[in-house]
Amino acid sequence: RNVAAAPAQQTYSRKEMLRLLKISDATLRSWEKQNLISPSEQYGFSQLLALRTLDKLRRQKVPSRQIRGALA
Repeated sequence: RNVAAAPAQQTYSRKEMLRLLKISDATLRSWEKQNLISPSEQYGFSQLLALRTLDKLRRQKVPSRQIRGALA
């Protein structure tokens, strides 16, 4: 019997993402305008991880252009 099943794809609404990251909608929109993240109404787990990393870098005062360069 195959016990290991593929994990369900977890998606998060924009509102859930704001709550999980403890950021404002204005912050997320700012990141979108700076092309640090693509605008979306639904986010996957990998995007959650990316946004957590982005939030951490911004809190450490890493400049947006440096973050954009690392993402390119």
